[in-house]
Amino acid sequence: MKSLNYYIILLILLTATRQGVAQDVLDKPYAYSELQYDVINQRYYYEGNPYASYTLISDKKANKNRKWNVITTQSETPILDKPNGTKTTTVGFSTFFYVRKVDGDFLEVTANLSGKSLGWCHKDNLILWNNPLVDNTTGIELKAFMVNNFIGVENLKLIRANKEFYQVYDGPGKDAKALAPRLIYDVFFVFKYINTSGERGKGRFLVSQYYDLNDNSPLLGWVDEGRTEIWKTALCLEPNFDKPALEERAQKDIIATVFTSDFGGVDQVEKYRTTGARGSALVGGPLRDPALGNYELHPRMDGEIFRYPVFNGVRYPDNSKIFTAVTGKTNLGNSGVVEGFDDAVYTQISKKSKELAENMKFKNVVFLLDGSDGTKRYLDVVIDFLNKAYESNVASGINTTKYGAVLYKNEFPDNTIDANPESEFCRIYDLSTNAKELAKNLGEYPIGEAGFKTEGEAVYYAMKKAILMLTPNQSNVIVHIGNAPDNSSVDPWFKSQKPETMLSPIDLGDILKNNEIDLNYINFIGYSKEVSAGTRKLFYENQCDEILPELATSQANKYFGIEFVISNTQPETPVLSKTTINGAKVARMNKSAFQIKSYFLDDYNENLVSNYMALELDSCELKTKEFLSNLKEIVEDESALNDRASDFKIPVLSLIIDELIKNDVNNEEFLNDFREWCAAEKVQLFIKSNTYYKSDKLKYPLFKYVLFMHEDKLSSRLADLRKLTGEFRNETQANVQESLGKYWSSLAQTVLGGDKKYENITIEELRKRLLGIENMNLMLPNDLEQFGGLTVGDIMSKKKLSDVQIDQLMKYFKTAYTNLQNIYNGDVYYQIEGTNSKFYWVPLEYVFG
Repeated sequence: MKSLNYYIILLILLTATRQGVAQDVLDKPYAYSELQYDVINQRYYYEGNPYASYTLISDKKANKNRKWNVITTQSETPILDKPNGTKTTTVGFSTFFYVRKVDGDFLEVTANLSGKSLGWCHKDNLILWNNPLVDNTTGIELKAFMVNNFIGVENLKLIRANKEFYQVYDGPGKDAKALAPRLIYDVFFVFKYINTSGERGKGRFLVSQYYDLNDNSPLLGWVDEGRTEIWKTALCLEPNFDKPALEERAQKDIIATVFTSDFGGVDQVEKYRTTGARGSALVGGPLRDPALGNYELHPRMDGEIFRYPVFNGVRYPDNSKIFTAVTGKTNLGNSGVVEGFDDAVYTQISKKSKELAENMKFKNVVFLLDGSDGTKRYLDVVIDFLNKAYESNVASGINTTKYGAVLYKNEFPDNTIDANPESEFCRIYDLSTNAKELAKNLGEYPIGEAGFKTEGEAVYYAMKKAILMLTPNQSNVIVHIGNAPDNSSVDPWFKSQKPETMLSPIDLGDILKNNEIDLNYINFIGYSKEVSAGTRKLFYENQCDEILPELATSQANKYFGIEFVISNTQPETPVLSKTTINGAKVARMNKSAFQIKSYFLDDYNENLVSNYMALELDSCELKTKEFLSNLKEIVEDESALNDRASDFKIPVLSLIIDELIKNDVNNEEFLNDFREWCAAEKVQLFIKSNTYYKSDKLKYPLFKYVLFMHEDKLSSRLADLRKLTGEFRNETQANVQESLGKYWSSLAQTVLGGDKKYENITIEELRKRLLGIENMNLMLPNDLEQFGGLTVGDIMSKKKLSDVQIDQLMKYFKTAYTNLQNIYNGDVYYQIEGTNSKFYWVPLEYVFG
């Protein structure tokens, strides 16, 4: 009876097993615990051997303490009824499975540790590991830095499609579904690479923001190779913000300087190394420095702005070169689109835009008035206007407009200087917010004789005085009402008797430029009735042709002839346009940054002048606001990423695009169009570069190295140090040394593997390997004398350390623990948007302990 019961129970168990229930999942193979990968040659490594595919790696050796998880890598992953069998269903992207069986390239999967079999899945459609791939050389996890990489036409098309966002896909192929786009400058862990096109640079990386994948920490998706920079180390460059270091740099004028790696930088680099001349560096100067930034503001200390990854470096006797990259913004000054419009001009215009925006509410109006009898009726119009302006200001409580006047006379009793001092032919009334007071003073002005006895007049000289009354970077208007032609520069009387008043329209243009005045000019001009109608018209035409273009062009030239409409960055020249409005002759400058306009007063009456004057003052204000708006469009960046990069210093865009055109003439039209688009759009580009600095025997390091450390790793390191420092306090020297041996042995095995090759490595050498950099001799060395040249083998052999060594080590590790704890509890970290995954900026000297 017992035998029968035994067979019944055995049969039930076998049946249950065949039905796929209650079967344990497999243990995780060691091969997939920390899989190494060579990004350049696309090879996987295990136990020092390369493999073209991870499916070729043996999975026989397993870790009995961990079960084997796998994750799908694309949408609609097929599930088969058996290996190489028929598809029964599909599952979505980043579906989490456990493995029940292995049959060649196929795995039988289940949703939980002891659940029902879901079917079979090909290894190619899965990742068989939970942690990121690690670089086969450095031993550091591979990270994808999402940037606008300036490599090749196809990638430039991706940038052109969206300059601030990259796309995430649910699969590696061209038919994959696009998921939600994300802002550039994310940093992700890399889990796989596939290039279905077979063309270099057109693959995709499978990434996640999580270091350890599970049901709650899934994969993110696939990202285009062209929008990524693969980072094989954990090392970044950061300024040394210690106060003594800041003071030393300021005293010695030490500024990091960046040159492009491949485009036009070689000669400049050598010149910089020998003489310190920065020349045409890509970035240079305290406000445009990718490493230093403005040290008073600490722009990279807030945790938001990414430190620049260090890829490699070489130390020279008094110089260092660090192979990294720089992110910079394109603009109209560094694109080479407009000849002569360079970084200096762009900087000047940026300053102009800021100051004008701050002072836009302040307006200055100067009335330039002919003081002869022929224009008295228009002087009355101005007086009436000022009185009304005063009443309006009182009623509104707003008093930000200043009014002033310059009155001049066209004719003189005789030709002697003594009889005609400046006050007789040019009288100035200073700018004031009291419009009523100015109106009163103008009403008391002694109007001169009527008539047109000579062609000599003081109008250009008076206009100079009016311009000099105006305030830079505010809204400025001159309203000119005159009664004679403007030709003093050729008049024989002025030429012989008053040379200081002999000005031409070109002189007036130079005055505007030299005094940084932006001018709106409204001209109402008429002529004495003693002059025939034909002559009056001729004088008007000559005046329009001479002075209006000069005023407009001189101001346009300050901004390199650019009409400030960002869609058209090519130079524009102001054009004179003559027309008739309501029967009156009007001339104006089109394509001018400011309102430059003239009315012929031959048939105008006082009411028309009054109406047009008020309208034109409103138009001038609108025109100035339009100018400011267009300035802002050129220099300001309203992007959510505007603080992530400084402007490039030189026309780097032209350097690189010209080089690309040499190798790809078929895309010359696109590349030139891309250049103009970048000039207008302020695109942030990631360009490989070499950063140099002249150290000149600095006492304090210019830079510090920091590790980009995931919070899990930082937490683990803190736990190890907490245990180690506790043993320092409570154990004997022998036990402390044993703890040190275990600690360094663990680190050595992590970096160098478990084959005992680490026994003769010094602690400092191990430290370099830990950070993923072979040649770390770029900076002034850190003080590691307390380690006394100890090797891991010395510690592991239990060679007795001196009391001094033990005391130094205890002090070092305790300090390191405190510093790391402060970082972990602080608020300076990099967090990927939409996740709780944090990375900390950990100074290198803290990590050693």
